Amino acid sequence: MKALVCEMCGSSDLIKQDGNFVCQHCGMKYSLEEAKKMMVEGTVKVDNSDFVEKYLQNARRAKQKEDWEETEKYYNMVEQNDPSNIEAIFYSSYGKAKASLCVNEIYKREAIFKALTKSISILDDNYDPNNSQAIAPVLEQIVIDAINLFGSEFVYTKTTSGSGLVSDDRDKTYQLFINVGVEMYNTLEEILKKLTNKEDKIFLCKLELKLIDFFIYGNSHLSNQSKLPWYDKAAIKSDALKNMNANFSCKNYRSEKAAYEQHLADVQKTSNGCMIAFGIVALICIIAFFVLIWL
Repeated sequence: MKALVCEMCGSSDLIKQDGNFVCQHCGMKYSLEEAKKMMVEGTVKVDNSDFVEKYLQNARRAKQKEDWEETEKYYNMVEQNDPSNIEAIFYSSYGKAKASLCVNEIYKREAIFKALTKSISILDDNYDPNNSQAIAPVLEQIVIDAINLFGSEFVYTKTTSGSGLVSDDRDKTYQLFINVGVEMYNTLEEILKKLTNKEDKIFLCKLELKLIDFFIYGNSHLSNQSKLPWYDKAAIKSDALKNMNANFSCKNYRSEKAAYEQHLADVQKTSNGCMIAFGIVALICIIAFFVLIWL
């Protein structure tokens, strides 16, 4: 006969109260019949949907209050009881990542964000295309919150060199945000491959464009060069939506890209021209210097 172990949390601390066996760790109750079956078979299938819903409500409330430690805690509890819940998979790691922004330890922050990007990478594995309508608002909010990372305040370290030059490590954290955006786009692409319904595909393409729009137009922390690959992705998504005859509003990425690349070329040309002019002036000065010495 096996020991009595709680199906919900794995605790063996169960006490009989009012005719039921109650887990002292999570509060789950088992009838006498269920307890007998558990002791014989070692486990019993329990409908934990009520617990999942309760934890989800607590998690969403904590997220709304921006209590990131509680957000992580309750979404972890949801994930334990519903391992394929993509909301819990993302926000259990997201809550921990947001909490790390208050701590001035960049290496610890990098490790936590690495876990977040890995959680994003498995969202597509747990995405159920047969339940896409119910998942759609959750997925859209996940993308929005990934974008909103760039508006987060965070602690960073300032250093002063011996010559008085002040620098900081903010770019390292912004790079972590960029990594999240890139992984989110890759995951949306994998989800898109699973879809067969036209409306679902249109929704995913628009969601990808929402993410791309930010990287092209809304992110001042990206260098000019790092923006260029996103134009190609935007053009592809625009074409995909046109081919599906979808009504959508987006910028003309190809013309924008051409203008953008021309701007970079002009900047480079101007820079080269300045270098040539500077070289000529320097050469004239050197020649004049030697002439004066000779005279």
